[in-house]
Amino acid sequence: KGIRSLEIGANHMYLSKFDNMSVEELLDYIKEFRSDNIFAIAELLYHGTVDTLQMVDIMDSRIVITARTERFFNDIFMQECIRRFNQSNDTYYVVAQTCEKGVDTADFYEKTNVEIGTGGGPDIVFYNSVSEPESLLEKGVFVDMRPFMEATGIKEENYYSAAFDFWQEEDAIYAANMVAHPTGNWISAEILGDNDNPDIETLLDGLLRYQKEAVFQTAWESDQVLKYFLTGSEDLWGMVNWEQDTCDFGGELFAKMLEAAKRYGYDRNKDLPYVSFPMRTGFYTYETQEQLKKEGKIPVGYVFEDGCFMRINQTGIMAINSNSDEIHRQGAWEFISYLLSDEVQTLMGYNMLPVKRSAYAANVQREIQEGAISLKENADGTTTKTFKQGDSAFKELKYDEAAYEAMYNLTEEKAAEIEKLLETSKALPTRTAAIIDIITEEATTYFNGSKSVEDVVAVIENRVQLYLEER
Repeated sequence: KGIRSLEIGANHMYLSKFDNMSVEELLDYIKEFRSDNIFAIAELLYHGTVDTLQMVDIMDSRIVITARTERFFNDIFMQECIRRFNQSNDTYYVVAQTCEKGVDTADFYEKTNVEIGTGGGPDIVFYNSVSEPESLLEKGVFVDMRPFMEATGIKEENYYSAAFDFWQEEDAIYAANMVAHPTGNWISAEILGDNDNPDIETLLDGLLRYQKEAVFQTAWESDQVLKYFLTGSEDLWGMVNWEQDTCDFGGELFAKMLEAAKRYGYDRNKDLPYVSFPMRTGFYTYETQEQLKKEGKIPVGYVFEDGCFMRINQTGIMAINSNSDEIHRQGAWEFISYLLSDEVQTLMGYNMLPVKRSAYAANVQREIQEGAISLKENADGTTTKTFKQGDSAFKELKYDEAAYEAMYNLTEEKAAEIEKLLETSKALPTRTAAIIDIITEEATTYFNGSKSVEDVVAVIENRVQLYLEER
């Protein structure tokens, strides 16, 4: 179009220097300019091959929607989703804002918090782009998505709980999740016997009764173990009274939690066995309930007040910033609804689980037909094999393809068990997050031997009481 340079703010770019530059080189260069609009232009500067650059005028015709996250759960997949959306949408153009290499994540979170607190911030806020998303939720920062859902025909019943259950208050929905990744732990039968639905006291008693030296989970330090005990209850197992704004951590239950967390915290100086481990829920990594129990592993998940369930992971959770105007809110929802569509949900590979029911059924059939070993024909006539459970698993089976497929092929039975986890997974309580942070911070002085249980409890009660009075 005869355009030879761009001037945006204080940045001046001469397009002649882009001649014959590859897209990779261009994007590396463009990162010097901290501007969403420049990123939007840069991604549209080429068509067809990476060697041919053309200027495409989008500034007057499309509205830039910003989506911010520290990092995407699957960067390649998300970039493809963004590319497809931008290619097909005539009104909006989505720009991803991720934490740049070398930037401290705490600084990245703080930057987003400050921007939102001063009336700005990205249009789409992913869960891992701010330091305390639950506190922002309490302050009314996020937009209720239900009116958008009703206007566009998206119904909750067509999705698993992971899609919309994370931040719900009464009839309002403040977040959507595009990928189902149910998370939870198996716990050794030496701790629980065959009880796959223990309450919190049963779990703690089993851990404290166990005679052998062990850690709870590899690399879980004592504060993480304590958090696991606390996190499944809306009122921290009766230790917080939300109606009266009071707390009491002086009981036997919390003392048991502290003792168990201290005893089972990870010790880098010792090579100890673990009594718990994350359950695998992918199509080709999944171990059935029967398999786990044969190996002495009891599938527990997380301990909630009404039983044991897998928890909804925050991996793909996103919200709409209330600071955005109506046009940008609408654009944010268009992108979010696109991520929840059949097109994207069925695009997910074997290592991702969709949140849409119809997509899960379609993906299951695709994987059953394809099997645990996929074949790809290359341009040069050769064939590449992908072992979906990993090459190491293939090596363990002495490179026996038949044995590998027999062990790891997805079956209708496995798919039904995985779907049951999707149906029953639950969101962890959100309003306890700040209190749990206080507890785990102060509990370190007990774990390192600086304070007694009584002294730590006194400090925790003072801080939590102050939080309850000020919130």
